[in-house]
Formats: sequence, C-alpha cells, structure tokens
Amino acid sequence: MVRCFECFYYIWQRKQPLIPFDRINFIPFFYQSLMMILYNVTVNVEQDIAVEWLKWMREEHIPKVLETGYFIENKVFRLLNETENDGQTYSVQYFAQNLHDLEMYLNNHAPALIAAHNDRYKYKHVAFRTVMEFVG
Repeated sequence: MVRCFECFYYIWQRKQPLIPFDRINFIPFFYQSLMMILYNVTVNVEQDIAVEWLKWMREEHIPKVLETGYFIENKVFRLLNETENDGQTYSVQYFAQNLHDLEMYLNNHAPALIAAHNDRYKYKHVAFRTVMEFVG
C-alpha cells in the first residue's frame, strides 16, 4: 500500500511517484488499513473444467483485473467442504483500497471482463459477487 509520505519521498528525489497524483489518498496512513474493501467472486465450476478454469483465471483473467489498477492484491481459495455441489467452488478475492476504486472498476471494466468469462464458460459455472469492508 502506497502512503502519502512515500509519494512525497519520491517527489523529493525528483522521481516519478509510485501512483498517479489523482489516486493518492491523503488520509493519514494509520487510517488507510481500516478502509480495505474486499470484492469477492464465488464461482462454482463443473468438475471436468476445474483445472483448465483455474489455469485460465491465474494466467489471463486475474492479471487483466489487476491491470486496471483498482486493486492492490488478490487471493484465490478453493472450498474444501463441498457437500451438495457437483463441481469445485472457488473464492476469488480482490482487495481495493476504498469503495471509489471498486465502483470505478465495476462501472468501467467489470462488464467486459465478466462477459469474457461468461462467454468462455457458458453453462459450466455459477458465480455470485459480494462486497465486504474490513472492520478489524
């Protein structure tokens, strides 16, 4: 996470800042960690495509999501206690610094990326999305 003092340090050295000035959050750094937003995409994929889906997600889809610049980290988890589903369930987690970044992603980039996923795995997956705020 880039904090204001890090940006000023780069300016002082006359180097390019780590992030564009319009994305700098001037809230004191000790409050920034409290603002973490989790965009969670839970996906159940059919068993016969699970390995190929995970490979495609790691190599193509997730990098495209992260290239938008609105997320600072991501994680992928697999559900271990499958009981009623026939396929594999994954939680793909993207961490944003604030709600504004998430809204910008959802409005400007998500529709095309979701459509690409749906076109590739039509009738082979079920997905739902949740947004959560870090509370401590």
